[in-house]
Amino acid sequence: MRLLFIIVFIFCSRVYSQDITSLFMVSSTISKSNINYSYYNSFNYKNIYTSTRFGYDLPKVFLFNVGYIFRYENIKYIPTIGIIANKMTGISTGLDIHYSKNKINITSLNQFMIDCKYDNSLVYNWTEFSYEIKTYFKPGMTIMPVYYFNSKSYTDVGVNVFTTINNIDIGVYCFNFWNESRYLYLSLSYTFK
Repeated sequence: MRLLFIIVFIFCSRVYSQDITSLFMVSSTISKSNINYSYYNSFNYKNIYTSTRFGYDLPKVFLFNVGYIFRYENIKYIPTIGIIANKMTGISTGLDIHYSKNKINITSLNQFMIDCKYDNSLVYNWTEFSYEIKTYFKPGMTIMPVYYFNSKSYTDVGVNVFTTINNIDIGVYCFNFWNESRYLYLSLSYTFK
């Protein structure tokens, strides 16, 4: 998996065109009992969208999605389909929605993951709201309900803050800070344009 991580990073660092955008992100989830690392890479060429993720949706789960970007005024809709591997094996469908206007940013990532091997299918939604006070200070909040078909479901709620310096974004999320299931999610991303 580290080799894939390096290959994706090298590929993205070589990309340059007006029609191509690539986002590369590494992140870490820190809880009371452990630390999980993840990566996320998306690549857009014109309106074609791809994303490669490991540990981003769930710990130790690899996901590769392809989709098409539809734009309407300040909203982007990206329906996706993909494959899942490692801790889950199967297919995935999703719909990403991004809204941005007047310093308000709303993102909703909806994923339906069908596990064909371990019968651990789920649906989740990551909805994030942020307000850009300055480029270097964007506070907000996030909610993530996760519904497993054959086991317990849960909802994580948190606050977040982002900063942007050139093409580098740094994000800090604090989920469930009021109870024992609290954890931090730290992200560092770079956008190649």
